[in-house]
Amino acid sequence: REVDRATYVGGDAGASVGRSMAQCWRRTNAKQTRQSWSGMGRRGRCRAADKSRTVPVPEQPEIQVSQAVGAVRRAWEEGCGKQTVELLLPVTGATELDDWPGGIKQQFRAAQPMVEGILKELKKDEGLMGSLDVDILDEVDAVGVWCSENMLAVLFPTAEVLQKVAEMAQGKKLVLLINPQWRSGQVISDFGFGKQKKLAEQFLSEFVLSYGLQQRRMLGEDVRLIRCFPGGWQICVRNTNGNMECIATPEELPSYKEIESMLRGREGSVASKSWLDRIKLEAKFLKDNL
Repeated sequence: REVDRATYVGGDAGASVGRSMAQCWRRTNAKQTRQSWSGMGRRGRCRAADKSRTVPVPEQPEIQVSQAVGAVRRAWEEGCGKQTVELLLPVTGATELDDWPGGIKQQFRAAQPMVEGILKELKKDEGLMGSLDVDILDEVDAVGVWCSENMLAVLFPTAEVLQKVAEMAQGKKLVLLINPQWRSGQVISDFGFGKQKKLAEQFLSEFVLSYGLQQRRMLGEDVRLIRCFPGGWQICVRNTNGNMECIATPEELPSYKEIESMLRGREGSVASKSWLDRIKLEAKFLKDNL
């Protein structure tokens, strides 16, 4: 279950959260929430960046943890007790050929302090207090579990352990699936057919993506996609000054081609250059970063 550096460590939970949003709308400004969250599994129209609703792209794990805590807390306060969190893990121990030569277990070591940092803050909240027991559900796939009387967090959940997770989630006030290892279009094959598939999809449909950070390399550009409850997605690109610039705030996650169109539409951008110029710039990027 290796994950390519060009995307992110985790899964795409967008297809599994639609029906549960109604639970959150009841206690949130209806107009704002429907604009930001409705139909998260489907593509929506992209609009220009609205700086008033953006959050800064985190460059350090500590900032990402802080943003995730705030997003999870806000979603929980709005009645969303089942949430998905997608963290961008700091690459450690990379080689010239592989960012993660140690595989999923190396990724677990990178993710563990971030997960525990999130849970340490969340369990300060009234209703989520209590000591957390730590366990490993699957050593091969490095599926970790943090469980208390009120809260359950599962790191790298897989289809093979989902039934066990559903059993453990019963009675919990907050359940977090962190960097799930299934993706849209792959869930069907992971969960099979018939009753087993139906139960898995029913369970996953109750989850809301409260925080997500993705990294992509597209058309020679360094791109980040970020969502932080209650906002929608932000499409951010590293500019010539080395800073992340928000270029759009779509209500829903755009397709790959839609993001490419946004990148090409920026005057003077790397993506707007000819394919030959992009190859030269990409070669320089790889030389500087390997």
